[in-house]
Amino acid sequence: MRRHVATWINDSLLVQLDGRYEGVISGVTEQVVRNRYTAQQELHPVITFSDGHRLIPNIGARRALIEMFGPKTEGWDGRRLVITRRRIERTNRETGKATSAWEKVVSCPDVHARVVADELHDDTAVVEPVTADDIPWDVKRRAALREVQ
Repeated sequence: MRRHVATWINDSLLVQLDGRYEGVISGVTEQVVRNRYTAQQELHPVITFSDGHRLIPNIGARRALIEMFGPKTEGWDGRRLVITRRRIERTNRETGKATSAWEKVVSCPDVHARVVADELHDDTAVVEPVTADDIPWDVKRRAALREVQ
């Protein structure tokens, strides 16, 4: 028996939550999931949150997550993540017709903080700063470049 019933973070859930979901990552795994556009079974990264919600990040979200937390997903546990929706405009290359759609965007309130608790779903969780060793070298480099400018 599972502790939580898994709920996918999709557009309809974000609409119910007024366009914003905030959770603590409890794990990242690769799972075989049915692609709704091709009806094929595909291997995708799945982020599981402490409250049981799950997210398959889109390509843009994957790039943003790697930039924020680094490429090693083992270190993502305990990180707080915010998922919002934003409207994007697209132009059909063949017809030139403009359409708009919603996409999920990930952000982090504090990239250098990690929630620490005996169990991540514990309400008494404490946010502690990440040590300098936990921060990826490219994030340190970008921060140093911003300070110079």
